[in-house]
Amino acid sequence: MSDRNEALGHENLGPLSESHGFLSRRAPHHDLPPPHDAWVAAVDELPELCRTLTVRARLDELPLLDASADSLDDRDLLRGASLLGLLAHAYNNVPLRPPERVPETIVRPWLQTAERLGRPPLTLTNTDFIFDN
Repeated sequence: MSDRNEALGHENLGPLSESHGFLSRRAPHHDLPPPHDAWVAAVDELPELCRTLTVRARLDELPLLDASADSLDDRDLLRGASLLGLLAHAYNNVPLRPPERVPETIVRPWLQTAERLGRPPLTLTNTDFIFDN
């Protein structure tokens, strides 16, 4: 599987190697290219946003970004899915009262990444939360 991932230039179908088992052979990257770096910036701010209970106000300002293959490269897909899942969960849980809705600026690209990865919609996986974060 590692040869296939090397040829593809990403591990979107899952990492698997003798040296690392089911863990990626590469450290997850932090940054995404513009304009998707807006997701990175928002996630980087989450500790302070949670502390000040301003998550929703900040995330309501996010631009609507396309996560299709035309706009978000395959090699950035796992990081994008991880970022969007973290943003959605923060929006839904801080503060504790549930919102009426999670903004389309988070939901639409999150659905796109899930579809491209062959995942159920609106899923934050353990891999997203732990390994690709």
